[in-house]
Amino acid sequence: MQEFTVYYNRLNSKQKEAVDNIDGPVVVIAGAGTGKTQLLSTRAANILRLTDTLPSQILCLTFTDSASTNMKLRLQQLIGPMASKIQIYTFHGFASDIINQYPQMFNQGFSFSPTDELVTGKILHDIFESLPSNHPLKSQHPELGWTYLSSTKSCISDLKQGGLSPIQFKELILSSKPFLDIFNPAFEKFAKLTINKIKPSDLEELEAAIAEFSSQNKLPPLLHSYPTLSSVIIDSFKSAKQIHESELAAGNKKAYQPLKEFRDKWKLSSSDKNLRDFLNYDKMLGLAKIYELYQQALFAAGKFDFDDMILDVINALRGQGEASLSLKQDLQERFLYVMVDEFQDSNHVQMELIKTLADSPLNEGQPNIMVVGDDDQAIYKFQRATLKNLADFIAAYPQAKQIVLETNYRSNQDIIDFAQFFSHQIETRISPDGKAKSLISFQTLDN
Repeated sequence: MQEFTVYYNRLNSKQKEAVDNIDGPVVVIAGAGTGKTQLLSTRAANILRLTDTLPSQILCLTFTDSASTNMKLRLQQLIGPMASKIQIYTFHGFASDIINQYPQMFNQGFSFSPTDELVTGKILHDIFESLPSNHPLKSQHPELGWTYLSSTKSCISDLKQGGLSPIQFKELILSSKPFLDIFNPAFEKFAKLTINKIKPSDLEELEAAIAEFSSQNKLPPLLHSYPTLSSVIIDSFKSAKQIHESELAAGNKKAYQPLKEFRDKWKLSSSDKNLRDFLNYDKMLGLAKIYELYQQALFAAGKFDFDDMILDVINALRGQGEASLSLKQDLQERFLYVMVDEFQDSNHVQMELIKTLADSPLNEGQPNIMVVGDDDQAIYKFQRATLKNLADFIAAYPQAKQIVLETNYRSNQDIIDFAQFFSHQIETRISPDGKAKSLISFQTLDN
């Protein structure tokens, strides 16, 4: 109690607010140097101080081993030996621990070992060797090898980090075919027009194609929690048209820019006039098949790769059987409080894991979960991290307490002013209403 009081009194008012709000969902927007680790550690101690929660029932998820170690050290200084019982993991470490604790739920109970770059490359090389000659990705350079092997490997990693299994990815691609067949001819005509000479009548064919597709097909907003390609392109066009008309009415000289951005966004290159996804459709189906063969080969070899761990846990929790339900209930009962650091660096599958841990009926939509993120930095963009997760969390829990940490303890004023000058130019940020100003929805992968 004495140590807690000392640490608590060092906090500023906003940090104290986050420490005091231990029940229900909480979002903390916190930049670098604002004392996030101190806040998380003190909040964990406050949970133990005010409730009968056991240290092992508090889960803290971070993104790096160094962040995990730092938090453990802070907690040891604050609460002593009990700190070792608080569950502090990286996301992958947490998934690995679940797989080890519940082996019967994974890989049919067999003990699998992690793969490495050499094994992964060999498996993919063998798959490309076995592909039929007419496969859209079977292209080989006489000296450099398989043209699409490297990009296929990267795409498979992206798909896993996005939470898509081979079957789900194939379904997502197949669902786009009716829309592409209807919309592409209209888009091709639109792409041939001179942008700054476009008239309202020139957009009518695109609108007619959307109307035709909508009349013939139901528009499910999500497929396996992903927006369908049709909904993304339709929303993209409607947004561009709305901004164009608004700017045109205001006499803005750049009124045609939104239409240009829409056109360029969905073309494969400057010379093509077709939708890029129309041109890439066969390649996407080919990628789905290779992804399926890759997973089968990993399983046959008794291997798993780095990206499999979290996705395997999610798939186990998504199952409809008693075993999946039991696993889900067990984890939800074990972890009564969840805290996530650097939440802006989470990708889709990590977000799904957090939501699954939090959706116990006992929570009544108000789980005891706090996420800490910064809308000005997302260093893991290359791992499909997305600021959208911050906005989605706020949308999922509209009653969540929102707290902004603004005091920087690490840098002098010159550095802070310099950083703010650039951060104010960032287009994708969380606005005061809790929504992201610019969101990038799921798009099919190129080549």
